[in-house]
Amino acid sequence: MMLRTMLKPMLKITIKYTPLLFASAFSLSLLACSTNTQITTQTDSNLSAKKTEQQSTITYSNLADKATQDFIKDTLQKYQIPQDNIDNYFYYVDYFNKAVANEGLIKQGFQPLAPTANNDDYPDYLAKLEKHNPDFMGTNCRISSFTLLNNLIEVKNPLSTQKTSSMLTFDKSAIDNFPKKIFSDAEQEKFYTLFGGIKTPLTKDKNVHLKNIKAYWTKHGIAMNSPKGMSMIALIVHDDIDNVLFIGHVGVLLENKGKYIFLEKLSFDLPYQALIFSNKSQLKDYLMHKYGKFTAPNTAKPFLIENGEVFVD
Repeated sequence: MMLRTMLKPMLKITIKYTPLLFASAFSLSLLACSTNTQITTQTDSNLSAKKTEQQSTITYSNLADKATQDFIKDTLQKYQIPQDNIDNYFYYVDYFNKAVANEGLIKQGFQPLAPTANNDDYPDYLAKLEKHNPDFMGTNCRISSFTLLNNLIEVKNPLSTQKTSSMLTFDKSAIDNFPKKIFSDAEQEKFYTLFGGIKTPLTKDKNVHLKNIKAYWTKHGIAMNSPKGMSMIALIVHDDIDNVLFIGHVGVLLENKGKYIFLEKLSFDLPYQALIFSNKSQLKDYLMHKYGKFTAPNTAKPFLIENGEVFVD
């Protein structure tokens, strides 16, 4: 029986009810400025308000056109990301976009992110993805981010691939069935170590969890060697079933001309997005509105880290 056929019922259930594991589809609510439709005199205060509105608008793209891809590629090259990493990243961008025939995607450039936007606005792509390749479920946020950053991530004491965290079962299936192999055995060990579950007590105290993350990174010799202006932004989720912390969503942040570009893959069955924020506070709001409410009575709320340190907006 084909892998996709076996996993399809489970994948649909998982996508609907446990979105943090795959960063999948659920409602989001973003606070964004809307255009003032009233006719007003262009006073200094009006111009100032308009400038503030423009600065605070969040825009996004699905990387479906050459001009936008070239813009992101040029930005990555400025941060000296290896060309192979960039090529591999966009191989899977094009793979997804082709598999879904660009349905529901922004065809060109960037568009404003609507205040009411949510992942359910995208079509159900499962059937198209299965038809395109029944053995490969696609990439997710962790795989796509690692594709770009793997040369900048140091893991001195990696876990064996035989000790893969249960949190990464679907990640492992995707990596094992890559149409184009992009991770070596050593890189896979690094991947499973970086994104593996971290043991932690059942407490709401975020500081306790941060200490455990740091201890885990120290134990495995994990370090981020990204240049200034580039970082890995990870949302940490506390699982109260296994009492572990895990990276529920992750993306790559690039500072560019006073703004911030965030590269993410929403989930296995949802598109790539490049978003442009005016500041890091907007990014925090965007991520916490989408994922911040997922918690249990005895667990800490999801929180952000940047290159392994507390996220500062």
